[in-house]
Amino acid sequence: MLTDMHLHIADEYSPLDIDKVKVIIENAKKHNIEYLVSNSTCLRTTEENILLMKQYNNVIAGLGIFPTEFKTSKDLGKINIIEKKIEELKKSGFGNRIIIGEVGLDFKDEKSNKEVQEKALITFLEIAKKNDLYIEIHSRFATKQTVALLEKFGYKKIIMHWFLDSKKYIDKVAKLGYYVTIGPKYLYDQNLMDNLKDLPKEQILFETDYPANVNGNPHYPEKINDLFNKYCKDFEIPKETMQKIQDKSFRTIFPNLI
Repeated sequence: MLTDMHLHIADEYSPLDIDKVKVIIENAKKHNIEYLVSNSTCLRTTEENILLMKQYNNVIAGLGIFPTEFKTSKDLGKINIIEKKIEELKKSGFGNRIIIGEVGLDFKDEKSNKEVQEKALITFLEIAKKNDLYIEIHSRFATKQTVALLEKFGYKKIIMHWFLDSKKYIDKVAKLGYYVTIGPKYLYDQNLMDNLKDLPKEQILFETDYPANVNGNPHYPEKINDLFNKYCKDFEIPKETMQKIQDKSFRTIFPNLI
């Protein structure tokens, strides 16, 4: 069993196309990708991911709001809606197929409201801790700040999304016990091997971040196989061994699902 631990079936740039989604999900199953963790970026995609999770038993809904959506303190009110959705899903029996994501910090735009983003992330961490949920963390142009905030908060059920570019901080989050996802960039940049060499294989997950454009193309969930195979080859790990590790990690993150 393999899992795409981070993608966006509900796309922030266009309304949900259920026919397209059906093809994506069916192709994933054909290629041994058993579960898809579809992260949200706004309230609309949160609603859409909940719909997909209820319709398809292999979709796990990531509920969250992308950091750049938090421009003023008023935007923090959106988090209350996410929290209520989590409570409703737990009461209706879907609490075993949810996660918090995609949330974090993004300081790419120099005009980003860093203070509001940090308040939002702390609130999401509080919700994750309260509900005993894993949380997927975005950290673009804010690696140092994100890791410092997470370490200070002290919650351990963390998945660092697309966290490949700094060996220093990969080693740091590894010591903190977080998971790290390996995404499609790994297929094209052999230098990333050095960044990953000391990351325990027990803390590695795989993601496509579909429909993100990588090397000129989106990467569909079936690309998880290529990532998995490359990692096993690069680090000389038998596929059967790595598969067992992936299964154990999945059961750790979603203990009530399988």
